[in-house]
Amino acid sequence: MLIAVACGWSDIKMLYYQYGVLSLCVIGICIRDMNGVLQSANATEYGLAAGVFTQDINKALHVSDRLLAGTVFVNTYNKTDVAAPFGGYKQSGFGKDLG
Repeated sequence: MLIAVACGWSDIKMLYYQYGVLSLCVIGICIRDMNGVLQSANATEYGLAAGVFTQDINKALHVSDRLLAGTVFVNTYNKTDVAAPFGGYKQSGFGKDLG
């Protein structure tokens, strides 16, 4: 398992963050404001799915609306209906399937 902690915008350009790792991986990133969170989350070439975990539903809606991802999960992850349309942004697909 890879565990990484990055603090600072320059550290976010790490290859395993930008391009993903096809194994068990936990990455923690220190970001101090919401604009930094959105900039970091949207700074990759891919955008298939994202997850937002918070107790504040207004913050969840604000952030999920601004994430460039095909599916945004709130307070859960990978809970989908197989009949629902899905797809991604950028290099993560060719638009929506089933939709």
